[in-house]
Amino acid sequence: MLLVDSGGTDMISPDDNNNKQGKKRKRNPSVWKANVRRKLCQSGKEYVSRRGKTIPAKTIKTRKDCSSSCKFGCTKKISAEERQNIFEDFYKLSQNEKYHFYGRTTEKIDKLRCVKKGSPSHRHCTFHYFLFVGNDKHRICKDFYLGTLDVSQKPIYNFHEKKNPITGTPSPDNRGKHAKKVVTEAQKQEVRDHIDSFPRVESHYTRSQTKRQYLEPQLNVAKMYELYCKKCSNPVKLSYYRHIFVTEYNLDFHMPKADRCDLCEEFRVMQLNKITNGEIADNYKKHIAEKTCMRQERNDDRQNKSRFVVCFDLENVISLPKAGTSNFFYKRKLNLYNLTAHVSATGQAYCAVWPETLSGRSGTDIASAVVKVLHAVVHDNQDITDIITWSDSCVPQNRNSIMAFAMTDFLQSHPRIQTIEMKYSVPGHSCIQEVDAVHSCIEQAMRVAEFYSPISFIRVLLHAKRNQPFRVLQMKQDDFKEFQVPAKQFQYQLVPFTKVISMKFHQERPHRVQYRISWKEPALTSVDIHKPSAVAKKSAKIPSVNVRRSTCVCLLSKEKKQDLRSMLKWMPLEDKQYYEKTVLK
Repeated sequence: MLLVDSGGTDMISPDDNNNKQGKKRKRNPSVWKANVRRKLCQSGKEYVSRRGKTIPAKTIKTRKDCSSSCKFGCTKKISAEERQNIFEDFYKLSQNEKYHFYGRTTEKIDKLRCVKKGSPSHRHCTFHYFLFVGNDKHRICKDFYLGTLDVSQKPIYNFHEKKNPITGTPSPDNRGKHAKKVVTEAQKQEVRDHIDSFPRVESHYTRSQTKRQYLEPQLNVAKMYELYCKKCSNPVKLSYYRHIFVTEYNLDFHMPKADRCDLCEEFRVMQLNKITNGEIADNYKKHIAEKTCMRQERNDDRQNKSRFVVCFDLENVISLPKAGTSNFFYKRKLNLYNLTAHVSATGQAYCAVWPETLSGRSGTDIASAVVKVLHAVVHDNQDITDIITWSDSCVPQNRNSIMAFAMTDFLQSHPRIQTIEMKYSVPGHSCIQEVDAVHSCIEQAMRVAEFYSPISFIRVLLHAKRNQPFRVLQMKQDDFKEFQVPAKQFQYQLVPFTKVISMKFHQERPHRVQYRISWKEPALTSVDIHKPSAVAKKSAKIPSVNVRRSTCVCLLSKEKKQDLRSMLKWMPLEDKQYYEKTVLK
């Protein structure tokens, strides 16, 4: 069984990052819990303290009968309605405005006499309380004043203690107003310039869904800040460097893969929002049924020991060189492609490796790499007669006429192989766990190793798994075949590649393709791919396939060559000679 996927990323210039929206949401202090709690408290409304205690809303309190037992006769001066208006206006004020209110409505007076002669007393002052009704100022008792505002006497004591002794104006509330070190605009620009100096890679999997770009996996914000401190004489703090990174840039450090299925996510959100859509619900039911049948088919192929199973997947693009030299982080790298394979019958893993100077990762390139691996698999397993292939449902690279013709050509070159059946995962539900384990093993080896060129990377692959080393296949120029040109001589448009879930090719019938468009239907549909003018030539052989011309070789940009040349002085001699004789020749 064969699985093929086309993961990877390409290096791009920082200037291409036109989307300056940060990956982190902007600060919104108005919705912070502490600020919401403080605002409710100042407004006299009910709130929950930090310890979870519910503090009730402020209300007017009546502490004593001011009509009969109060020498000021407070209730006769101020009616209940006027008292309510004073209460509501007070709790519309900010904290500093409340201090000014205390200054207008209270007076602190030194104590003139003692009630009892010779008795000790710690009281050195007394307070007078007033409230305004229109332009009239009425003196009232303490209980009436505090009950009207529903406050204790402590804030009034604090106001008179901290007010300006000359002008009598209150000192401002300095809570949360501690002094901060000012970061100049020049320092901010230095941070931006340093972040922009790192080359980015664009996500291959989610390119249509996001504008986020990615830095090398070996980097992180702490490592970038360390490099920044070495270059800058007056650096900002790490926290501010991180603040600019997450608020002004949409960058990350890993190469994500869109693991979630679009239809499943759409249906989940629809249910979450309690939205009813019959069409989406019906499509979702069919989708889940197809996924279930696909999983069953995949498990049957795993458990049937008579079937020969091989898993393929293109690993994420590897950037070379990869080392701890700080200068390397600012340079454009050489892209390396690695198509890995896992044979379930033997447990052997294969790696087809080629640099971007040799070829890219188009449909023809992927088909050539798959054929290269299949040649090695058939060579190592002389008793196989049938092969089943599984792959992700990527139409441009592995579910197309190029791959179909490549399999037909492969059958012609191996007469003992009777059939090849290509099976595809349901979109959004890939089932290539075996090759994922191979990738994980490679990534663990890469994490602790330094490699500079394809030569040293191959050395890492050979030592990634000790008990059963990977078999490494170096792709050469002659291995890249031009499958697209001869494929145009046949009517592959009769095959609905965007819908097929499997295709089957026979050694004895090279001009026919069998396919299925549903996992629930086991029957295969057969089509003749000969063009009408060639019906009488069905016995003719499949046209030969030529090697891709040298003009198809990918050339590096002038800037990338300059960056690679500048890194040679830090490379071992063997890797340096490789670049000089091949890439930079």
